[in-house]
Amino acid sequence: MSPETAPASENVGEDPLTQPLPLARLSQVWVGLVAVASTVVYDLPRAMAATDGREFRSGLLVTRLALLSILALLSVLAGSCSEGRDIPDERGPSWSPDGGRIAFVYDNDIYVKAAGGGERANLTKSPDDDDGPAWSPNGDVIAFLSWGNAGSDIHVISPDGTGKTNLTNLPAVYADLAWSPDGTKIAFASNRDLLLVPGLRQGPGTQSPGSRPLPLRGPKPELHIMNADGTGKTRLTFDEAFDGSPTWSPDGTRLAFQSDRDGDHEIYVINVDGTGLTQLTDNDRVDALPAWSPDGRHIAFASNRVDAAFAPFLNLDYDIYIMNSDGAEQTNLNNSPEINFTAPSWSPDGRYLAFDGRDTFATANLAGRRLGNNDIYLMDLEAPDSSFFLVTSNRTFDPDLFLGPVVWSPSGEHIAYTSRVSGTRRVVLIKVRAPDVATSLSER
Repeated sequence: MSPETAPASENVGEDPLTQPLPLARLSQVWVGLVAVASTVVYDLPRAMAATDGREFRSGLLVTRLALLSILALLSVLAGSCSEGRDIPDERGPSWSPDGGRIAFVYDNDIYVKAAGGGERANLTKSPDDDDGPAWSPNGDVIAFLSWGNAGSDIHVISPDGTGKTNLTNLPAVYADLAWSPDGTKIAFASNRDLLLVPGLRQGPGTQSPGSRPLPLRGPKPELHIMNADGTGKTRLTFDEAFDGSPTWSPDGTRLAFQSDRDGDHEIYVINVDGTGLTQLTDNDRVDALPAWSPDGRHIAFASNRVDAAFAPFLNLDYDIYIMNSDGAEQTNLNNSPEINFTAPSWSPDGRYLAFDGRDTFATANLAGRRLGNNDIYLMDLEAPDSSFFLVTSNRTFDPDLFLGPVVWSPSGEHIAYTSRVSGTRRVVLIKVRAPDVATSLSER
């Protein structure tokens, strides 16, 4: 299936306060490159044993990097090295429940800004590296990761910058913060419990210019939940596998997640009390990044189970799939070998799926475009043929998958994402029903 093109004019202007890729983030690109290279040479699922703690700083896991091609990563690296590295960037947007404000990362602090414009407010003002903001469903607090010399912890803070609280108080690797629909619990991936086991210590730290010493290797993450105030911490999974990317069922009773416990990454569901573990997908490829539909009936995910015609042995052709919440009727929505589709995100009403599409080797070579070009696509699931079309047409590494997927406004009228369309990482807002104008948050 080939995508349709919707008119788009990405008129994002320059912002003198932001420039691309601080050196601390450059190290993440190197880590991503090494991770993907190892997947091709040594087999993707087994490469997960070499998870690098620095990759968790973005709240993303190794599999997300593996969804990109090696040459795309080389292009990112080459472009990043040629640009400025010492000026802060923006990334990681999270909408307030009323849609009026956006939390995001700027200069390794958590900021908040009105979606309609105004000054950005620094909430954390921390010497540590803060990342991955996630606004609570009731709007009272923002959860985020804070990285210090010993590792990270999960914190919350009020939107006015008061009441900063450490919820975990055990430096480790934390990732993928996910609020329950009613806002009473937080799910996350972490190796915190394994660090308490004698003999299971994280490896020697590493220091890169502009970054804090973080463990190079460590135990794989398990799935956890806790109450919104940090009490009631419960570990849900107990294995030596990689468990991450949790997504809540709309009724708040189950979590879908990805795990490599059977030798390759599959999608599982589990009850929030740790019972009822069920494997939904079963094949020898990667099924990853589950996203539960708002009505609870379906789960979308990315998979490379279809061979790419140009290089089937690389397993680099990813598509968006959808299945019933019990794992039945797994359907490829794209079936488009010329584009790698990843990071599905449901609109609040469940009618649309937004996802990232990145040119494969073959498409980029045939079209004469730079390898790794990517855009945001939108699929109308109520259309007779489930057609999908371009929301952006930048062809310049937009958005950056190292920093997370697109996020929908509560009204479903806008999406926010991290873009580097003009050479500077920034949070961009676009009206998806009429994608003719995209403006950066810095310009509002």
